[in-house]
Amino acid sequence: MVCWQLLFPHPDVDKPTFKSLEILLIILLAFANIANIFMGIVTGVVSGLIFLAVNFCFLRDENRYKLFFKRLVSYLLILLISSILFAKGGDWIFELTEYFKNKG
Repeated sequence: MVCWQLLFPHPDVDKPTFKSLEILLIILLAFANIANIFMGIVTGVVSGLIFLAVNFCFLRDENRYKLFFKRLVSYLLILLISSILFAKGGDWIFELTEYFKNKG
């Protein structure tokens, strides 16, 4: 959630002259925060689930220190990719499921 809040902060807007416009701006900024928090949670959950699968299937090493760095790098990479997909890709889960329904 913190990463999403840092990536998509409040836009810096000059003070409007109309009170009604100022109230509308405050309401819109509050909804922007809720969207950032919601997308941060969803991205974290999806990344965590994908990481658990990758960790179970592919990451095996006898040295604990090498394994820690492999896990750290793989989780950060998965988190980055899923954040980019959620931020710029729209509803990519729906698109994937529709693709596989039409293909099959």
